[in-house]
Amino acid sequence: AGDASGARGSSKGLAIIGRMRRLVPWLRALAALALVSLAGCSSTEPPDATLGWTPERLYAEARDELASGNREAAIKLLEKLEARYPFGHWAEQAQLDIAWAHFKDNERALSLAAIDRFMKLHPNHAALDYALYLKGLVNFNEQQGLMARFGGQDLSERDQAALRESFDAFKELVNRFPDSKYAPDAEARMRYLVNSMARGKVHIARYYYSRGAY
Repeated sequence: AGDASGARGSSKGLAIIGRMRRLVPWLRALAALALVSLAGCSSTEPPDATLGWTPERLYAEARDELASGNREAAIKLLEKLEARYPFGHWAEQAQLDIAWAHFKDNERALSLAAIDRFMKLHPNHAALDYALYLKGLVNFNEQQGLMARFGGQDLSERDQAALRESFDAFKELVNRFPDSKYAPDAEARMRYLVNSMARGKVHIARYYYSRGAY
């Protein structure tokens, strides 16, 4: 009787295993469908409407966004332009406009990085005087932020590093491109910066003097 019962149990076990094996292909198919469904759900981003646009159209749209004050949208379009058409006039102009847009967005570090990249890629570019001028402006305006304007703080009392970087950029512009249309304004700003840096030294001297560090 024991042997018969064991045989029946073994037979049932084999039958269950057989049914499970037959289910494996169906389970694999369900898993595959689930993966496809998840992939479809994750790709919710709409297709890029700018695909196939010419560099002229990308640039024109970016300029329109800049004119409307939508600098973030403009930067994205300019970055697409440079990525899709990395050589030639349009990419070079996009690099400069990206630097300008970051500057107007008060993103000093991003603007300076874009300017330095442009200058390294195009050391003899016709617009190098503009790049130097913009570099000077970015550092110059860093010292005239909201705290300086509304807090009544003298420029010379603030960190002198950006002042020096601004002066150096304007100086290089004036020395290398004396006939540039940006040179007169650069010279005027240099005079202002020299006075500011001199006042900064006086502030430092007074600080030490007041503490007896003669």
